[in-house]
Amino acid sequence: MLRAMVAYCIPLYGARAAFLSGQNLSKVVLGKLFGVADLGYFSFAFQTVERFVELANALPSALLPSLTRLVANRERERLRWVFDQAFRLNQVAACALSVSLFLFAPELTRWVGSPLFAPAVPLLRILALVPLARTAHQPFTMMFQALRLPGTVLMLALIKLGIEFGCYFTLVPALRLQGAGWANLAGAVTTFIAAHLALRHALPEGSGERARASLLALGLAAPLMGAGLAIDAALHGAAAVAAKLLLAPAAVLAAFAIGLITPYDLEKVSSLPLHAAWMQRTRDVAVAAGGRLARVVAPRRTP
Repeated sequence: MLRAMVAYCIPLYGARAAFLSGQNLSKVVLGKLFGVADLGYFSFAFQTVERFVELANALPSALLPSLTRLVANRERERLRWVFDQAFRLNQVAACALSVSLFLFAPELTRWVGSPLFAPAVPLLRILALVPLARTAHQPFTMMFQALRLPGTVLMLALIKLGIEFGCYFTLVPALRLQGAGWANLAGAVTTFIAAHLALRHALPEGSGERARASLLALGLAAPLMGAGLAIDAALHGAAAVAAKLLLAPAAVLAAFAIGLITPYDLEKVSSLPLHAAWMQRTRDVAVAAGGRLARVVAPRRTP
C-alpha cells in the first residue's frame, strides 16, 4: 500500500515542482534580460492573470472525488459522460475568464495597478489568452489522477516547462516583453493539445466532443476579443466600458446557440440547494433569463 502511494504521489510532486519552477524561473530569466521597469510590467500582468486563474481552477478540482468513484466502480460510460459535461462547462468558464481579462485589460490596469502600468496592457492581453488553454486543461489533470495516470500529469508539466523556456530564449530576444507573454501562451497551448491526445488514448469515447467544445470556445472568444479591440480603438473611458459590457448578452446568446450552454445545464443550476434567500432569487432570475435565451435560439438549432 505504501509503495503504491509513493508511486502515485511522486509524479504529482514532480509535476507541481515543474509548474512552480516555470512560475519562478521565468522571472529570473527576464530579470537577466530586462531592466527593473520591464520586469515590473511583466510581474504585474502575470500576477493579475494568475489571481483569476487560481480562482477559476478551484472549480475543476471539485471533479476529482466524483471521477475517482466512477473509476473505482468501473462505470466507464458514466465516467465519460460526467467528464465531458464538466469539460464543456469548464470551457465556458475558461472562455469567459479569458474574454473578460482581454476586453477589460486597460481598465484592470488602471484599477488594479495605476496608469503608470499602461505599457503592460499589450502583455496583459496576451497573457489573458492563457486561461483558454490552462484553465480548460485542469479537468484533464483531474481525470488523469482519477485514472491513476500521475505519470501523464508529470509528462504534461515537463512539456509545458520545456516549451515555455525554449520560447523564452527564441521569442523574447526578438519580441522582448511580448515574447515572454507568447512563451507562456505557447507552453499552455502545447500542453492543452497534448492533454487532449493523451486522454484520447486513455478514454477514446467522447474525444470528438471534447475537441469540438474546445474549438467552439475558441470560435466564441475570437470575435469577442476582436470586437473589444475595435471598441478600444474607437471609444475611450466610460463609453468604451459600456460598449464592452454590451458584448456580454451577445456572448451568452452565442454560447446557447452553438451548444456550449444547454437547457440541461439550467435545470441542474435550478436544482442546486441554496440557503440564502437572495442567492435563490439571483439563481432563479438567472435561470429564467437563460431559459428565455435558450428558447430564442432553439429553433435555429433544429434541422
